[in-house]
Amino acid sequence: MTERGVSNWTDFRNQLIEVTAAHDGHAEPDGYYQRWLRALERLALEHGLVTSAELDAKTEALASDRHDGH
Repeated sequence: MTERGVSNWTDFRNQLIEVTAAHDGHAEPDGYYQRWLRALERLALEHGLVTSAELDAKTEALASDRHDGH
């Protein structure tokens, strides 16, 4: 995204800070990489690179593959 000029590292850093702040204090800790992914997804959504429906479909497909042993 940075190489194509869509976003920059500061935008991603700010998203990561927001995601981390939103998860702090929750009963279930969210791992760093899950927060990193959530920040990246939010940035992609914000810049119109993907829709919520596309993200949901891909997440569902990946979860299904994992349960099927792929």
